[in-house]
Amino acid sequence: MYIKRIVILYVFIIILLLNSVVYAAPYQRRFKVGVSIQSLGGIIRDAYEGVVEIIYILPEGAEPHSYQVTPDVIQSLGDVDIFVFTGHFSFEYKILESYPNKPHITLDIEDKTYNGYKVHLLKYPSGEGYNPHGYWLYPDNAYLIAKAFRDILVELDPSNIEYYNRLLNEFKMRIEELKDLYREVSIKYNLNSSLILIGFPAEEYIVEPFNASIVGVIVKGPGQIITPEETNKIVSILSKSPNKYIISSDIASKMGVFKLLNDISRMSESKVIYVNVVGAGFDSYIELMYFNLGMIVGGIESNPYILSDGSGGGLNIILLTFVVLLIIVVIVEAVYIYLLSRVY
Repeated sequence: MYIKRIVILYVFIIILLLNSVVYAAPYQRRFKVGVSIQSLGGIIRDAYEGVVEIIYILPEGAEPHSYQVTPDVIQSLGDVDIFVFTGHFSFEYKILESYPNKPHITLDIEDKTYNGYKVHLLKYPSGEGYNPHGYWLYPDNAYLIAKAFRDILVELDPSNIEYYNRLLNEFKMRIEELKDLYREVSIKYNLNSSLILIGFPAEEYIVEPFNASIVGVIVKGPGQIITPEETNKIVSILSKSPNKYIISSDIASKMGVFKLLNDISRMSESKVIYVNVVGAGFDSYIELMYFNLGMIVGGIESNPYILSDGSGGGLNIILLTFVVLLIIVVIVEAVYIYLLSRVY
């Protein structure tokens, strides 16, 4: 079983390598792009590598919902050409107030559009209202964000419209490959007939492509954790299903729910699987999503994975293997880029 899991992980790493090829732009112009969060910036980087220089605004390790942007940070963004925002975090609005005339793309949650393109916003698991947390992680939404960015590029640099269209089409093909893999994983592991409890609303957009049933969310929002009554109800529902998982993210981990997460896992005998929503450590959206798929497959194949506390001391062999293999990916990609630079 261990060998089987390692083979699966290697397959995902190979996919990462195949999606890390760098294409040289036909000209030297580059746009400086200010992006609120790393997982959103990965979309722009994947679609327009060689055209953009990404500046991440959210500091590493910061919780995006509570982050307060300082005047110094706002001032440092003066030379940014384009802003790419989620439309969900308060610090984004403060930046736009300071730079109202700079080109930008963002979500209009009232009409559920991203610069005019209709995005797929899911309702909260409770059915009340639409969920703006992590909507950019949903593959079809990622493509629409890249499309909206293409429109801005064409406005600023119309002479290269054909090149920008080609880059967008190539990104669309990679999105379709990602969706195909989602479907294959869903079928292989019967995820479309599974029950899933998510840690934070953003995980809904990682789970949705599996067509699984989400039974609830542990952290409904900053400072909003499920009640004991809701916990007991969810445990009862999960306990009756042979296929049940708890999928939680880095954002949920920052909100002090480790003990509750472990208690629910133990009482319902559900495996806990951890995914990356913020995108820390990933400059590529595609690589981030393949990593999350790998974590889900590894979690399903492994024994129950439960952290004993918030320190992360309970990391199992699956996660450790991923860390080692991702280091290999970084080294191989660095060598490739170096050799490519010698050729050109």
